[in-house]
Amino acid sequence: MDADGRIEGYVWWCGDPVCDCTQAQIIRWLPGAHGWHAEQLWAGTYIASGYDEDRALNEAELREAAPRFGLVEASGKWVEAGDGRTI
Repeated sequence: MDADGRIEGYVWWCGDPVCDCTQAQIIRWLPGAHGWHAEQLWAGTYIASGYDEDRALNEAELREAAPRFGLVEASGKWVEAGDGRTI
């Protein structure tokens, strides 16, 4: 981890199976006084339906945005090129 933090992309899920909200996000993890701080760099469409086709929209948005931030897909996550590690 360098001073600029680490950039990572994923499809966020709210954790509630009733509303089933999702959103593609690209964040930068930064070290802070009280642990890690997530700075949102980009966000896709916020969806509250849980339908598979909506999840596919989130994933397509992330696939399109990730290269602009130097991210590549590795083991189901989007990480910085050359960095197979995740936090």
